[in-house]
Amino acid sequence: PSQNTAHRLAILAKAACQQALQEGIIKKSPLEGVNIPAPKRQKEIPVLSLEEVSRLLQAAEGNPPLHMAILLQYMTGMRAEEVLGLSWQRIDLEERLLQVEQVTNVVHGKVSLAKPKTTSSRRRIPFPAKLQEALIKYHDWQDSLKCQQPHLWQEQGSKLLYTYDGTPLGIHQYASAFRRAARKAELQASPHVLRHTHATQLFLQGWHPKDVQARLGHSSISITLDTYTHYSLDRSRKLADGLDALYPKI
Repeated sequence: PSQNTAHRLAILAKAACQQALQEGIIKKSPLEGVNIPAPKRQKEIPVLSLEEVSRLLQAAEGNPPLHMAILLQYMTGMRAEEVLGLSWQRIDLEERLLQVEQVTNVVHGKVSLAKPKTTSSRRRIPFPAKLQEALIKYHDWQDSLKCQQPHLWQEQGSKLLYTYDGTPLGIHQYASAFRRAARKAELQASPHVLRHTHATQLFLQGWHPKDVQARLGHSSISITLDTYTHYSLDRSRKLADGLDALYPKI
């Protein structure tokens, strides 16, 4: 469990022991004298502005697969390994809908395709018309590359989006290329920042936490709320300011 979860469980266990002690069920609490340290504060993940995302995409323009992966993460909130495992068979360009059903997995340095770890990760994600246009252009580019280099193209991953020759690529290869583009754009960012940025923008636009949970593929809404509560708090402050109009006349 995470540090926060372990901390909450320890508090519940200590409270249960104290209750049992008061009711005479036990004579001595096994947790007596045990101090529960406060959980370490999680490092806050940065959120990119639209201008920063544009700079990052410009830095990746000479690398079409990287450019598309960055755009997909930013516009859908997908995990990096989900983008790397995405195939054209799972994209309905007409309906503007993609399905997350496989990821890339690295075991002993070998990259393979695997099912997502949780049921909630297997999901459908609608995407906007501008991303549809970008995907169509990228599909045309990939088809032209296959025609130019048919002898180099590997059938194993011939339908994958993020590939240079049909071979599936792992998270380390993507992250390395991403960092180079980020440095070129004068940004300190990792692929996960794009997923975090997407989710944050959804909250700022007023989306319900359940909608965000489903889009991100979180197994529990508590994960969504624990991560993004500070952003919804900002919106709550704006809501509170608006209540001045309802203040009773005294």
